[in-house]
Amino acid sequence: MEQKPAKYMWYLWGENLSRKPFKVIGINTDTKQEVVIFNDKVLGSELNDADAHTPSTMEFPTAGIWNLDAYVGEELFGNIVVELNKFTLLALTSALVKCRADNTAHF
Repeated sequence: MEQKPAKYMWYLWGENLSRKPFKVIGINTDTKQEVVIFNDKVLGSELNDADAHTPSTMEFPTAGIWNLDAYVGEELFGNIVVELNKFTLLALTSALVKCRADNTAHF
């Protein structure tokens, strides 16, 4: 069965985030494979009590533990770690990802 991209909404808190570039770089912790998970998006304005937001579609090439680095512009804004097995890789639905300016993220 082929993996299908999953939709996610990213919520960010901090000052002056709206209209800035946003990207997510993923690194598989076992293989050290690095891929751009999400790019070419500009953050939107306030939504649901967050200072900025953006919808995304993310696709991972393999199962495993992935370290996701979220960048606003060229600056690391936050980091989350997700574990994907063959079932979650195929059946990811949607989730909320909340990043704060203090580099903490909630998934």
